[in-house]
Amino acid sequence: MSSTKPYLLVWVLLLISSAEAAGGVNFNRCLSDIQSGSYGMDGLLDNDGHPIPIGGNASDATAVTLDVCYRACGRGSEPFSFPAFAQESSAWLVPWLALLSQLPFGANDLFENANYIIMAVGSPTLIICSLALSAINTRWIGRLFDTAKRYPNRNYTARAFNALQHCCFYLEPSDDVLASIIVLPQNDAWWEELVKSLEARRLGWTISAFFNLIWVLIAFILTIIDALNSPSQDSNASGQSIGLLWLWLYPVVVGWIVLSPECDRRWLESQLLRVGGNAVIASATPDKFDKCPPNKHPITLCKPGTSCWKFPNDDIHCTLPIFDFARVYWLNQVVLDYFQLYHSVAEKAHARGLVGGNGAIDDKHRSGTKDVIISRCYRETALECQGDSVWCRVLKASIAALVVQWGTTVSGFVVIYFTPTKGLGCRSLCFLVYGLVSTVAWWCMVVSAWLAQRSSGWPGPRPAVEIATKTVPHLSLLVIPMPAPHLPSDPPLAYPSSPTTLSSESCLAVETARINGITASPKHDDGLAVWSRCFSRAGKTLAFLNALFLFGFCLAQLGNGFSNCWCNSSYIGLRSHAYMAFVIPNNDFASLRTAWGGAIFLGIAISSLFAVLVIFAKKTRYPD
Repeated sequence: MSSTKPYLLVWVLLLISSAEAAGGVNFNRCLSDIQSGSYGMDGLLDNDGHPIPIGGNASDATAVTLDVCYRACGRGSEPFSFPAFAQESSAWLVPWLALLSQLPFGANDLFENANYIIMAVGSPTLIICSLALSAINTRWIGRLFDTAKRYPNRNYTARAFNALQHCCFYLEPSDDVLASIIVLPQNDAWWEELVKSLEARRLGWTISAFFNLIWVLIAFILTIIDALNSPSQDSNASGQSIGLLWLWLYPVVVGWIVLSPECDRRWLESQLLRVGGNAVIASATPDKFDKCPPNKHPITLCKPGTSCWKFPNDDIHCTLPIFDFARVYWLNQVVLDYFQLYHSVAEKAHARGLVGGNGAIDDKHRSGTKDVIISRCYRETALECQGDSVWCRVLKASIAALVVQWGTTVSGFVVIYFTPTKGLGCRSLCFLVYGLVSTVAWWCMVVSAWLAQRSSGWPGPRPAVEIATKTVPHLSLLVIPMPAPHLPSDPPLAYPSSPTTLSSESCLAVETARINGITASPKHDDGLAVWSRCFSRAGKTLAFLNALFLFGFCLAQLGNGFSNCWCNSSYIGLRSHAYMAFVIPNNDFASLRTAWGGAIFLGIAISSLFAVLVIFAKKTRYPD
């Protein structure tokens, strides 16, 4: 393989030199020939597309019709110029490519990390949506637990769920374990240890990230100032539009640095395993506690194919931040399942007057046998939805993603569209295609997550804990099966019933299989699960192709690939009225600067506003 590298380099150099020497289009020479009168007066125009007045001179022409351009210049493009390409790409494109390295990685597979970057570039809408969802969920979790009436460990509980929102986790289904980590004061130290372990590797702002962002910002500002001072250069319009198109990356990097998600699955598993054994479980004897066994840790990561929970779509298991959209429904379900029980304990303590002068719950309400603490987690009436619903949060994140994506895309589009020849051409159409495919890829992935949540294979919400626990001969006494389906004679459930709620037999089988190390899997897939995987594959494919398209048209735009009569005449939009503008007269500079300035302001304002909103969401005050 190494022996072929010199030959490959020779071929590349020969290709470049042949392109430069092949007699490509030279628009400066064409304009000189046209203004000398070599092609007559027919088809000679000004920059607005108006014919030269009768009696005018050919030297007054600054534009020509497409037919005259073909006759005078030919149908080819300007030759590739490596010095110009290197200068333009280093000013407008390379800083953004360098900024990609500041996105949060952490997958234990190089292929997954590469796929993550490709998906982010191919569908900025998707990664912006996931970032917005993470920020909104951070605020939602903090405000949700703030309503728990000064329960002692609510601060650490909220912080733990917030730190775990970037992975797929589940709570131990046994009632005694779940009730013990909620009620027992002995587990307050466990919650604190869990939070400190999960937040130990949060980097936040680092010197390298800070200076990388500053370098990109300074480079962008300097190139913008240079472009506005010399708008007559076509390369400035091409480069400036590309810089604005990539502007979405800046608030995304800032947002992920602020949120600092932990994406290393192996590290998360090790921390949960290490801390999980330190929790204690109430027993049948008062003031006597048992250590949490290894197979019943309070919080465990879901593993594809090996967990007792089987999801229709494996996107939910990926810990990379761009897949936070796929976990939003499961996160909502797990947090609300926990909060239902959590809120019940706090309400009963206040109803019995077991609170101190500062509103804190007395430890008398947080002790007892296993059956006692389980009964305190039981709700006779369903707790109404707290805060924004999951649909409202998804809608907010989707609107934010679309605004940022299309705000930056339209900014770059406006720069190209209003640069003579004004109209829809090759370059401006590429901007619209890129934004459209990015949006369609995001839509496919969001629909995929929704279909997975609606399918019969999705685990249903946790039923109410059962007051009277029952024993199973072949299981240890610590294992408390899930309750049977709700009957009319039974007390009301703590949660709304769901058609997907597991029956006692299926839950018992899952619990038995999990204890014996046997993988549990669904017996069938319904149509929604199949369509969910199809939409997921379609979205990933579109994002991959769109990323290749973006790199391709950026290189073509900076390397004179679009510098020909057909593209420069905006034929796609003007059709029969298409014309080629060679220069920008001084009297057009003011209007051109206005259009460019408006586009720059639009892109910067939208990106900055989004970054500020993410920062404010992160500043959510957790309950004391």
